[in-house]
Amino acid sequence: MIQRRVLFVHEDKELPQLLEKELSRISSWSVAFEPFGRQPKPSDHHHYDLIILESKKGWIGALQQVQFHQATAYPFPIMAIPSGLLKKNCRRILETVLALLEDSERPTRVSSRQNGRALSQDPLLEDFVERKLKDFVKKSKAGQARNLHTLLLKEVEKPLISLTLKETNGNQIQAALMLGMNRNTLRKKIKELKISLKRN
Repeated sequence: MIQRRVLFVHEDKELPQLLEKELSRISSWSVAFEPFGRQPKPSDHHHYDLIILESKKGWIGALQQVQFHQATAYPFPIMAIPSGLLKKNCRRILETVLALLEDSERPTRVSSRQNGRALSQDPLLEDFVERKLKDFVKKSKAGQARNLHTLLLKEVEKPLISLTLKETNGNQIQAALMLGMNRNTLRKKIKELKISLKRN
């Protein structure tokens, strides 16, 4: 069994014990703790499957702290969760997060290629996009369309950024991290694509 690793960057001193206790009950994941505001050392570099970020005061400072780990590690998800919510629903939140992560790594189907010689594990997203694009490309060819690549990028980019901003309640710092771009690039995209900013 692969040993999964979680990094918990925290400000509330009561949360590490609670988180470790609940994780031990529902999974075999190991958890490392890093107090908010601590300056990471070069020896702290590890590959993490998940970072849980909790801060009562400064989300910006906390996000800058975890960027140290992003600099050398493989891409990993970051969950920013308020301490009050974690204390109240710790097990339910962890169960949901871990289930989503494990589902995202599980092969969705095994299919044979047209040559009949190779089997491959195709992600569900790729299949979905291929189905949606098939008719679009055929119709575009019939209409002698041009610049399909640029057109499709714009059509996909706008809803992707809009949905991410909606999911983060308009928080551009969190949205930029989820999208894998810096905040200035995100601001530029918001302006170029004329995306309206709304908070719930």
